[in-house]
Amino acid sequence: MSKEVTLFITSCGRPKLLRRTIESFVKYNTYPIKEVIICEDSAKEGIVDFTKDIFPYPVIFCYNEVRSGQMKTIERYTPLIKTPFVFHLEDDYEFFDYGFIELSFKIMDTDKNIALVLLEESQYDYPKEDINNPLCYKILCYGYKKEILSTFSWRPSLKRIEIQRLRMPYQPWDDEYTIQLLMNKLGYYSVISTERLYKEGTKGFCVNIGVNDHVEYSGSRIPTRSDFPDKLYLTMNDV
Repeated sequence: MSKEVTLFITSCGRPKLLRRTIESFVKYNTYPIKEVIICEDSAKEGIVDFTKDIFPYPVIFCYNEVRSGQMKTIERYTPLIKTPFVFHLEDDYEFFDYGFIELSFKIMDTDKNIALVLLEESQYDYPKEDINNPLCYKILCYGYKKEILSTFSWRPSLKRIEIQRLRMPYQPWDDEYTIQLLMNKLGYYSVISTERLYKEGTKGFCVNIGVNDHVEYSGSRIPTRSDFPDKLYLTMNDV
């Protein structure tokens, strides 16, 4: 299988954070990127055009005319991905170490059921399971009925395209949790690495920089799963 990678970015009205994110990605990424697809959900045409001067890769700009939310944005533009692998990135991360895509491939090559390799610093503190793989630990979380699950996240990570497409087309109540349920039902799981490459004493390869810079929006509210009471306590048997 080809190991070509598309960089797929979801962004929403935070160009200053996005600039930091992209500049750090370009600085620390050492793997060839086939194409960048940057999806802007602020309904502000042209707000991320500046990134073409930062990226050394071909860029496709996707602007929503009306704010649609992250899930619908991902669903709308995922069909543009032409590679078997996608590196998903949001607009509020800063990278601080090299070789994360190469290491992700090295880990994924050990087991076809590894759905994604998580890279954020804080995710290294999640519950872990030793799976007798010297390269990685399985990352755990818990379902609403105390099911032990493995985490799915849109945070920075390398994914196979079939994982990117899970549950598409989305239902109005779909979110990371419902994708997570299906991922686990199909036998996939997520991991973090046990390796450090260059910077000893650090965890992960990037850190979230948008905690105190939330998106402000005055338009109509985008529904979430909380608006569907019968979908609040789903289990793997429900997806």
